[in-house]
Amino acid sequence: MSARRRRHVGDDGGDVDEPHSRMSRAESKCHEREIGSECVWTVSSCKQGLGVANIKDQSAETYWQSDGQQPHSVTLEFNKKTTISSLSILANVETDESYTPNLISIKCGTDLQDLQELMQVELGEIKDWRTFQFTGRDGGYLRTYVIQITVHSNHMNGRDTHLRGIRINSPVEHRSFAMFDRL
Repeated sequence: MSARRRRHVGDDGGDVDEPHSRMSRAESKCHEREIGSECVWTVSSCKQGLGVANIKDQSAETYWQSDGQQPHSVTLEFNKKTTISSLSILANVETDESYTPNLISIKCGTDLQDLQELMQVELGEIKDWRTFQFTGRDGGYLRTYVIQITVHSNHMNGRDTHLRGIRINSPVEHRSFAMFDRL
């Protein structure tokens, strides 16, 4: 989590071979649960009627729209240290044009004052969900109280941002019950 990284991620979600991005998308989808309801969501700003509820509904038809100068951010705060395996964002350059995020960073920490950058990503021509996998220094998952997505720039130098959805996932632990296997 120390060095700042910048990379381009294609529409297929490829090029995720970063230290915090080890598990494949197929593996993660089978063993994760969405935990967005377990945290407090805040946005740096919003146009009236286009607030945080529109990101949480995960619909491609609704969106959060920021209001004001960049950077814009969405912050998710958990009341306890939480294990996070992936984070996905939904944006569409075809419908949102200059409102579409281009350069984002993802940070985490114990509170808003000690956030550390996990990655900085150029989204390119994003048209659907983009997923970012997280692993910690020891190869385990990311454990944090706060995660923040910051939009540093938009396509065509747009000022305000549209994000159509954010999903945050935690790994599901599968336990074997040996005594039941024998029945």
